[in-house]
Amino acid sequence: MILVTGATQVFERSIRYVDLTDDQLRSGLVASGQPDWQATALVELNIYARQGHASVVTDTIERVSGRPARTLEQWARDHAAAFGASPEGKPERR
Repeated sequence: MILVTGATQVFERSIRYVDLTDDQLRSGLVASGQPDWQATALVELNIYARQGHASVVTDTIERVSGRPARTLEQWARDHAAAFGASPEGKPERR
C-alpha cells in the first residue's frame, strides 16, 4: 500500500491497490500468458513477502554497487517518463 501512495504522489494520478487472493493472482498471471510454473513461483513469492520475510533491509546494494540504495520514491522519480510522467512527478502532455 505504501508503494501505491508514493507512486500516486510521484505520478500525480490516481493509482489503486487491489488485494487479490492467491487464486486470483495465479489465474490472472496465467491468463496474461505466464507459464504455470512461473505463476506458481510468483504466488509463492507473494506469500513469502506477505509473511514478512521480505521486510529486512540490508546493505547489499551499497556493498555490490558502491553507491547507496535509492528509495522507492527516488526510483519512481528517476523512471517517471516510462510511466507517462515527468521527472518532477507531473503527467506529461501527449
